[in-house]
Amino acid sequence: MSVNVRSVLPAMAALLVVGCSTTPLSPTTERLSYECVDGGRFTATFEAQQATVELPGRTERLDRVASNVGARYASKTVEMRARDDEATIQIDGQFTHRGCLATRP
Repeated sequence: MSVNVRSVLPAMAALLVVGCSTTPLSPTTERLSYECVDGGRFTATFEAQQATVELPGRTERLDRVASNVGARYASKTVEMRARDDEATIQIDGQFTHRGCLATRP
């Protein structure tokens, strides 16, 4: 069976365009656990423009805010900064978790 390449090209081009689309089909969620040099631990679940941070005895929903480097999420009292696999958390302006590294399952 021979296939006429010219008749298949439009379909292949359409598949290529759909495959290269930058619009996600569904929201991406990533959950990471962090271990900090000071012994602290926390978990963060990242969604499109928010992160939910689970600290001992406290869970905070943070909105993504502008940052020059890495990602920054904040509520009225909690701020999390993340870059690559590292993160820090401040509560009421005081660092509570420093030098935290993401651990992956």
